[in-house]
Amino acid sequence: MELAIAFSSDRSSLDIVCLHVYRAFEGYQGSRVTYERLAETMRQSVDMAYGEFIKHLDFKGCSVTPLFLLSSNPLRGITDTIQSEQTDLVIVGARGRTAAAAIVLGSTTERLIASTEIPLVAVKKKGTGLSLLNALFPI
Repeated sequence: MELAIAFSSDRSSLDIVCLHVYRAFEGYQGSRVTYERLAETMRQSVDMAYGEFIKHLDFKGCSVTPLFLLSSNPLRGITDTIQSEQTDLVIVGARGRTAAAAIVLGSTTERLIASTEIPLVAVKKKGTGLSLLNALFPI
């Protein structure tokens, strides 16, 4: 987000859309929770996480609009939003997986880079990463 603010703060006509695509947990069908209730619970969780995420940010006067999208296909959700919002630049957070972990899990960021025609910047928090063993056997 800091990078988006830096890009936008010098250009008063730019707006930031902070998109978070989330999906419902797999396997909820066997529970007594309806999809609608699960989606609402997930949305509340996303709202709280966003509040924590932006709590200490200095927006430097930039216009930031949060957009939360429930989608079973994050890549499709992102690309559809790029088109509907007439996006000029995408800045995407990446988890930072090792090559072996990315092969096993796939990477939304990699697929987005390959499929979008607009400029894209992928950033990850320094020192973060997911190894193949951690991907296969999460703690």
